[in-house]
Amino acid sequence: MTIMGEARVEQMLRRLPPTVRDALSEDQTEAIRMAMSERWPEPRHPLDLRIGLPWPGGGIFLSLVGGRERRSPARRRLDRASRPLGTTGNVLFFVMLAILLALLMGGGIAVA
Repeated sequence: MTIMGEARVEQMLRRLPPTVRDALSEDQTEAIRMAMSERWPEPRHPLDLRIGLPWPGGGIFLSLVGGRERRSPARRRLDRASRPLGTTGNVLFFVMLAILLALLMGGGIAVA
């Protein structure tokens, strides 16, 4: 199992009510770990860029993932509802990106 897979299993186990979690035997816990590792393999995308950048007050994590669309229409609707494009952070990011591109295209910043 991958490190991310292990983290997902541990996160799921921590979400169980303590009475249920404590009642699980080692065999049952291991069976859950095995079932989850087989159920959710680590996704692989043709484009998968993940960058951590230093920033005052804490780091910034940027991720760009792309590939063939495999989500169902219902899943896409749910994702659009839970992750709207028009958030303050997204708008600020796109404005800063547009300014940077305008400077690069307009000759404001020389790129060697």
